[in-house]
Amino acid sequence: MKIGFVFGNGSLPELLLAHCPQSVCVLIGNVPQNISIAKTFQHFQITQIPQMLDYFKRCGVTHICLAGGVTKPKLSLKLFNFRVFPLLWKILILPNKGDNHLLTTILSHIESKGFRVISATEIIPNLLTNEGCLTKVKPNKIHEKSIQLAVKFLNDISKYDISQACVVENSCITALEGIEGTAKMIARTKEFNKGEAILVKIPKKGQTLKVDMPTIGIETIKQCIDANIYGIAIKAESTIILHKEEVVQLANNAGIFIVSVV
Repeated sequence: MKIGFVFGNGSLPELLLAHCPQSVCVLIGNVPQNISIAKTFQHFQITQIPQMLDYFKRCGVTHICLAGGVTKPKLSLKLFNFRVFPLLWKILILPNKGDNHLLTTILSHIESKGFRVISATEIIPNLLTNEGCLTKVKPNKIHEKSIQLAVKFLNDISKYDISQACVVENSCITALEGIEGTAKMIARTKEFNKGEAILVKIPKKGQTLKVDMPTIGIETIKQCIDANIYGIAIKAESTIILHKEEVVQLANNAGIFIVSVV
Protein backbone atom coordinates (compact mmCIF):
# COMPACT_ATOMS: atom_id res chain seq x y z
CA MET A 1 0.00 0.00 0.00
CA LYS A 2 1.38 3.40 -1.00
CA ILE A 3 -0.65 6.36 0.25
CA GLY A 4 -1.05 9.63 -1.61
CA PHE A 5 -2.51 12.61 0.23
CA VAL A 6 -4.70 15.42 -1.11
CA PHE A 7 -4.28 18.18 1.45
CA GLY A 8 -6.57 21.16 1.97
CA ASN A 9 -6.48 23.65 4.85
CA GLY A 10 -6.31 23.13 8.60
CA SER A 11 -4.09 21.14 10.96
CA LEU A 12 -5.18 17.62 9.97
CA PRO A 13 -2.74 17.52 7.00
CA GLU A 14 0.19 18.22 9.33
CA LEU A 15 -0.86 15.42 11.70
CA LEU A 16 -1.19 12.93 8.84
CA LEU A 17 2.13 13.90 7.30
CA ALA A 18 3.87 13.56 10.67
CA HIS A 19 2.35 10.07 10.94
CA CYS A 20 3.30 9.15 7.36
CA PRO A 21 6.55 10.93 6.41
CA GLN A 22 8.00 10.37 2.94
CA SER A 23 4.52 10.45 1.43
CA VAL A 24 3.33 11.69 -1.95
CA CYS A 25 1.26 14.86 -1.50
CA VAL A 26 -1.06 17.00 -3.58
CA LEU A 27 -1.57 20.50 -2.16
CA ILE A 28 -4.82 22.32 -2.91
CA GLY A 29 -4.85 24.52 0.20
CA ASN A 30 -2.35 25.95 2.64
CA VAL A 31 1.11 24.39 2.74
CA PRO A 32 1.58 22.21 5.87
CA GLN A 33 4.43 23.50 8.04
CA ASN A 34 6.11 20.08 7.95
CA ILE A 35 5.83 19.59 4.18
CA SER A 36 9.61 19.16 4.01
CA ILE A 37 9.25 15.60 5.35
CA ALA A 38 7.14 14.56 2.35
CA LYS A 39 8.83 12.45 -0.30
CA THR A 40 7.40 14.61 -3.05
CA PHE A 41 4.61 17.17 -3.38
CA GLN A 42 2.96 19.24 -6.07
CA HIS A 43 0.41 22.06 -6.13
CA PHE A 44 -2.84 21.68 -8.07
CA GLN A 45 -6.10 23.57 -8.45
CA ILE A 46 -9.08 21.81 -6.89
CA THR A 47 -10.57 21.33 -10.37
CA GLN A 48 -7.51 19.48 -11.72
CA ILE A 49 -8.63 16.03 -10.60
CA PRO A 50 -7.42 14.18 -13.75
CA GLN A 51 -3.96 15.77 -13.42
CA MET A 52 -3.82 14.85 -9.71
CA LEU A 53 -4.61 11.22 -10.49
CA ASP A 54 -1.98 11.15 -13.24
CA TYR A 55 0.56 12.46 -10.73
CA PHE A 56 -0.36 9.78 -8.20
CA LYS A 57 -0.08 7.04 -10.84
CA ARG A 58 3.39 8.22 -11.85
CA CYS A 59 4.41 8.06 -8.18
CA GLY A 60 3.05 4.52 -7.72
CA VAL A 61 0.25 5.54 -5.32
CA THR A 62 -2.41 2.88 -4.67
CA HIS A 63 -4.46 4.51 -1.87
CA ILE A 64 -5.61 8.14 -1.62
CA CYS A 65 -6.53 10.07 1.53
CA LEU A 66 -8.23 13.46 1.26
CA ALA A 67 -7.85 15.70 4.31
CA GLY A 68 -8.35 19.34 5.20
CA GLY A 69 -10.95 21.91 4.34
CA VAL A 70 -11.41 23.31 0.85
CA THR A 71 -13.52 26.00 -0.74
CA LYS A 72 -15.76 24.64 -3.45
CA PRO A 73 -15.19 26.38 -6.79
CA LYS A 74 -18.02 27.90 -8.76
CA LEU A 75 -18.81 25.85 -11.84
CA SER A 76 -17.68 27.74 -14.92
CA LEU A 77 -17.29 27.07 -18.62
CA LYS A 78 -13.56 27.63 -18.04
CA LEU A 79 -13.51 24.26 -16.23
CA PHE A 80 -14.90 22.36 -19.20
CA ASN A 81 -12.09 20.56 -21.00
CA PHE A 82 -12.19 17.12 -22.54
CA ARG A 83 -10.56 15.43 -19.52
CA VAL A 84 -12.71 16.85 -16.75
CA PHE A 85 -15.97 16.98 -18.71
CA PRO A 86 -17.20 13.44 -17.78
CA LEU A 87 -16.87 14.18 -14.06
CA LEU A 88 -18.43 17.65 -14.30
CA TRP A 89 -21.30 16.21 -16.30
CA LYS A 90 -22.03 13.70 -13.53
CA ILE A 91 -21.98 16.51 -10.98
CA LEU A 92 -24.27 18.74 -13.00
CA ILE A 93 -26.95 16.06 -13.46
CA LEU A 94 -27.07 15.12 -9.76
CA PRO A 95 -30.69 15.21 -8.52
CA ASN A 96 -29.44 16.78 -5.26
CA LYS A 97 -26.31 18.91 -5.46
CA GLY A 98 -25.54 18.92 -1.73
CA ASP A 99 -22.05 18.30 -0.41
CA ASN A 100 -22.56 14.60 0.24
CA HIS A 101 -23.80 13.87 -3.28
CA LEU A 102 -20.92 15.88 -4.71
CA LEU A 103 -18.29 14.05 -2.64
CA THR A 104 -19.78 10.64 -3.39
CA THR A 105 -19.54 11.35 -7.11
CA ILE A 106 -15.91 12.47 -6.82
CA LEU A 107 -14.95 9.43 -4.72
CA SER A 108 -16.58 7.08 -7.21
CA HIS A 109 -14.64 8.75 -10.00
CA ILE A 110 -11.32 8.37 -8.14
CA GLU A 111 -11.96 4.71 -7.36
CA SER A 112 -12.99 4.04 -10.97
CA LYS A 113 -9.42 4.98 -11.90
CA GLY A 114 -7.99 2.13 -9.83
CA PHE A 115 -7.30 3.86 -6.50
CA ARG A 116 -8.76 3.04 -3.10
CA VAL A 117 -9.90 6.03 -1.04
CA ILE A 118 -9.16 5.75 2.69
CA SER A 119 -10.06 8.03 5.59
CA ALA A 120 -7.72 9.90 7.91
CA THR A 121 -9.06 7.80 10.79
CA GLU A 122 -7.90 4.59 9.12
CA ILE A 123 -4.38 6.04 9.30
CA ILE A 124 -4.68 7.58 12.79
CA PRO A 125 -7.51 5.74 14.63
CA ASN A 126 -7.15 7.73 17.86
CA LEU A 127 -8.51 10.81 16.09
CA LEU A 128 -11.88 9.30 17.08
CA THR A 129 -13.27 8.85 20.57
CA ASN A 130 -15.60 6.38 22.29
CA GLU A 131 -18.95 7.17 23.88
CA GLY A 132 -18.77 9.15 27.10
CA CYS A 133 -17.75 12.48 28.63
CA LEU A 134 -14.16 13.56 27.98
CA THR A 135 -14.07 16.45 30.44
CA LYS A 136 -14.32 17.10 34.18
CA VAL A 137 -17.53 19.06 33.71
CA LYS A 138 -20.38 16.75 32.70
CA PRO A 139 -23.77 17.50 31.14
CA ASN A 140 -26.74 17.45 33.50
CA LYS A 141 -30.18 16.07 32.70
CA ILE A 142 -31.35 19.35 31.17
CA HIS A 143 -28.30 19.39 28.89
CA GLU A 144 -28.85 15.75 27.95
CA LYS A 145 -32.44 16.53 26.96
CA SER A 146 -31.25 19.42 24.79
CA ILE A 147 -28.61 17.22 23.16
CA GLN A 148 -31.15 14.50 22.40
CA LEU A 149 -33.44 17.07 20.77
CA ALA A 150 -30.60 18.49 18.68
CA VAL A 151 -29.42 15.06 17.53
CA LYS A 152 -32.95 14.14 16.46
CA PHE A 153 -33.32 17.47 14.66
CA LEU A 154 -30.04 17.06 12.76
CA ASN A 155 -30.91 13.47 11.85
CA ASP A 156 -34.35 14.56 10.62
CA ILE A 157 -32.90 17.20 8.27
CA SER A 158 -30.15 14.89 6.96
CA LYS A 159 -32.22 14.16 3.86
CA TYR A 160 -31.73 17.78 2.77
CA ASP A 161 -27.90 17.42 2.92
CA ILE A 162 -27.50 20.91 4.36
CA SER A 163 -26.03 20.82 7.86
CA GLN A 164 -24.13 18.79 10.43
CA ALA A 165 -24.18 21.19 13.39
CA CYS A 166 -26.47 23.37 15.43
CA VAL A 167 -26.58 25.25 18.73
CA VAL A 168 -29.26 24.31 21.26
CA GLU A 169 -30.19 25.94 24.57
CA ASN A 170 -32.86 24.76 27.00
CA SER A 171 -34.32 22.39 24.36
CA CYS A 172 -34.57 25.16 21.76
CA ILE A 173 -32.56 25.12 18.52
CA THR A 174 -31.09 28.62 18.37
CA ALA A 175 -28.80 28.31 15.33
CA LEU A 176 -28.28 25.96 12.40
CA GLU A 177 -25.03 25.64 10.51
CA GLY A 178 -25.30 26.86 6.94
CA ILE A 179 -22.90 27.13 4.04
CA GLU A 180 -20.76 29.51 6.12
CA GLY A 181 -19.54 26.65 8.34
CA THR A 182 -19.45 25.86 12.06
CA ALA A 183 -17.15 28.70 13.16
CA LYS A 184 -19.34 31.46 11.74
CA MET A 185 -22.48 29.79 13.09
CA ILE A 186 -20.93 29.83 16.58
CA ALA A 187 -19.94 33.48 16.17
CA ARG A 188 -23.46 34.62 15.30
CA THR A 189 -24.88 33.04 18.48
CA LYS A 190 -22.68 35.15 20.74
CA GLU A 191 -25.29 37.91 21.15
CA PHE A 192 -28.04 35.67 22.51
CA ASN A 193 -26.37 32.69 24.27
CA LYS A 194 -27.30 32.78 27.96
CA GLY A 195 -24.74 30.37 29.39
CA GLU A 196 -26.46 27.03 28.79
CA ALA A 197 -25.93 26.85 25.02
CA ILE A 198 -24.52 23.62 23.57
CA LEU A 199 -22.83 23.01 20.23
CA VAL A 200 -23.98 19.72 18.72
CA LYS A 201 -21.99 18.44 15.75
CA ILE A 202 -22.72 15.05 14.19
CA PRO A 203 -22.50 13.55 10.69
CA LYS A 204 -25.53 13.58 8.48
CA LYS A 205 -27.15 10.19 7.88
CA GLY A 206 -25.35 8.54 4.98
CA GLN A 207 -22.56 11.16 5.04
CA THR A 208 -19.37 10.29 3.16
CA LEU A 209 -17.18 9.95 6.25
CA LYS A 210 -14.06 8.95 4.33
CA VAL A 211 -13.50 12.58 3.36
CA ASP A 212 -16.12 14.62 5.18
CA MET A 213 -16.10 13.62 8.84
CA PRO A 214 -17.20 16.29 11.34
CA THR A 215 -14.17 17.77 13.12
CA ILE A 216 -13.51 19.83 16.22
CA GLY A 217 -10.21 21.17 17.52
CA ILE A 218 -8.54 23.83 19.61
CA GLU A 219 -10.08 26.65 17.58
CA THR A 220 -13.56 25.18 18.17
CA ILE A 221 -13.06 25.38 21.93
CA LYS A 222 -11.79 28.97 21.68
CA GLN A 223 -14.80 29.92 19.55
CA CYS A 224 -17.18 28.34 22.08
CA ILE A 225 -15.50 30.20 24.96
CA ASP A 226 -15.88 33.48 23.10
CA ALA A 227 -19.54 32.78 22.27
CA ASN A 228 -20.48 31.71 25.83
CA ILE A 229 -21.23 28.12 24.79
CA TYR A 230 -21.24 25.79 27.77
CA GLY A 231 -20.79 22.38 26.15
CA ILE A 232 -20.07 20.40 23.00
CA ALA A 233 -21.71 17.14 21.92
CA ILE A 234 -20.24 15.01 19.13
CA LYS A 235 -20.98 11.61 17.63
CA ALA A 236 -18.97 8.72 19.07
CA GLU A 237 -16.61 7.07 16.58
CA SER A 238 -17.76 9.49 13.88
CA THR A 239 -16.16 12.83 14.77
CA ILE A 240 -12.49 13.77 14.55
CA ILE A 241 -10.91 15.58 17.50
CA LEU A 242 -7.67 17.27 16.47
CA HIS A 243 -5.03 17.59 19.22
CA LYS A 244 -7.33 15.77 21.63
CA GLU A 245 -5.28 16.22 24.81
CA GLU A 246 -4.94 19.97 24.28
CA VAL A 247 -8.63 20.26 23.40
CA VAL A 248 -9.74 18.49 26.59
CA GLN A 249 -7.34 20.52 28.75
CA LEU A 250 -8.56 23.80 27.25
CA ALA A 251 -12.19 22.75 27.76
CA ASN A 252 -11.49 21.77 31.37
CA ASN A 253 -9.82 25.10 32.05
CA ALA A 254 -12.84 26.93 30.60
CA GLY A 255 -15.44 24.79 32.35
CA ILE A 256 -16.83 23.46 29.07
CA PHE A 257 -17.99 19.86 28.73
CA ILE A 258 -17.32 17.64 25.72
CA VAL A 259 -19.50 14.58 25.46
CA SER A 260 -19.46 11.86 22.81
CA VAL A 261 -22.89 10.34 22.20
CA VAL A 262 -24.13 7.35 20.20
